[in-house]
Amino acid sequence: MTVQSIRIFGDPVLRTRAAEVTDFDKELRVLVRDLADSLADQGGAGLAAPQIGVGLRVFTYHCDGAEGHLVNPTWNVIGDGYQDGPEGCLSIPGLSFDCRRHEHVVATGWNQHGEPVTVEGTKTLARCLQHETDHLDGVLFLDRLTPETRKLAMKEIRRSEWFRLVFAGTPEVALPSLRALIDSAHHEVIAVVTRPDAPAGRGRHLVRSPVGALADEHGIEVLTPHKAGDPEFLARLAELTPDCCPVVAYGALLPTKALVIPAEGWVNLHFSVLPAWRGAAPVQAAVRHGDDITGATTFRIVKELDAGPVFGVVTEKVRDRDTAGDLLGRLSVAGAELLLSTVDGIGSGTLRAVDQPADGVTYAAKVTVDDARVDFTAPAVAVDRLVRSVTPEPGAWGEFRGERIKLGPVLPVGDEALSPGVIKVDRKRVLVGTATDPVQLGDVQAPGKRRMAATDWARGSRIEAGERWT
Repeated sequence: MTVQSIRIFGDPVLRTRAAEVTDFDKELRVLVRDLADSLADQGGAGLAAPQIGVGLRVFTYHCDGAEGHLVNPTWNVIGDGYQDGPEGCLSIPGLSFDCRRHEHVVATGWNQHGEPVTVEGTKTLARCLQHETDHLDGVLFLDRLTPETRKLAMKEIRRSEWFRLVFAGTPEVALPSLRALIDSAHHEVIAVVTRPDAPAGRGRHLVRSPVGALADEHGIEVLTPHKAGDPEFLARLAELTPDCCPVVAYGALLPTKALVIPAEGWVNLHFSVLPAWRGAAPVQAAVRHGDDITGATTFRIVKELDAGPVFGVVTEKVRDRDTAGDLLGRLSVAGAELLLSTVDGIGSGTLRAVDQPADGVTYAAKVTVDDARVDFTAPAVAVDRLVRSVTPEPGAWGEFRGERIKLGPVLPVGDEALSPGVIKVDRKRVLVGTATDPVQLGDVQAPGKRRMAATDWARGSRIEAGERWT
């Protein structure tokens, strides 16, 4: 008898579509035996291969007096009847919830020897055939519940003994971290804190933040305080009794009353190697100042800005043509892994924070639109770094003929001599002089116009010889 451990809700394998079986060999027969032994040990109605960590389209069943297995199964509905009743899952132990299924189905597939098999089932067996086939598609029975029942189910699941997390974040850069924590087999995100819904679009309709929208998809409670010190928010946070509060790009100052609520504190993922570039715009600062190496740091939040003790660090090379958006995209993915491993270590009690060094502290203030204005009297390398550092947000710009023109990344070139700000239009490029070498313009966007290549903009603007940026 070979009993395998059952993967529990939160494990990514349960959300991954299983692959078709192509080899009906000894390994497949071992898998079928392991599934049968594990199902018998657990006493359930069915068990799919992903539930024991194997990504193949195989499941076994034992219910309503019928037992067996199916390889590469499909099923079809007979009639139009439905059944409502409690349904559970070995990957969500001890809990069941009312779930609607088809009353009568026929499943077809193959056995472990590659022989065709047909199984017709009603009631419990029909429910089992549908449930186990869902597992092979990365679908859990929770996904089949009504919205009201799903919310109740998620509340019950979160009362388990997993490490309880309240995640705080707002923009898309926080999404990889939230997804990693949601998919973790060892933690449960019981709530998300994000900015209040904001008006957007022509109709100015209220729109959820990216983090709030992802939380909604997973049935996670969303908290949207106007200030982190709002009494209602603090009261609800205390009721949730989180073990830890991970933070990624939330942007709000946390009062002491909030900091003391989670037993293990608030853990921030910051996109620099602390103590360098504390503050709101560390990635923009790294690009603008020409840093060769940056990274991400997890640390415990304290009252002083980004000064808490450090749990872990990852480093990332700043590439020659990186924009802030490029670099932040890579850091958000690497940082998500760092944050998950940090929370793993805190939850298991194996990780301790270390105080930051007193030397090497630098600050990166929030970048404003005025900060993004290009000064063509600066050296070409400074112009290049500035533009890349504010791409895509807030976006570089310069003034030409009294209008504010948005600029994409530029490229320093060394084959011309132009006075600072002077424009030269060639057949294939548009150059602007700086204090050193000229820079070649990339994309340009005039007010009320679409973004276009600089050469198209120059032809449409009919730029005359000697015109310059002001």
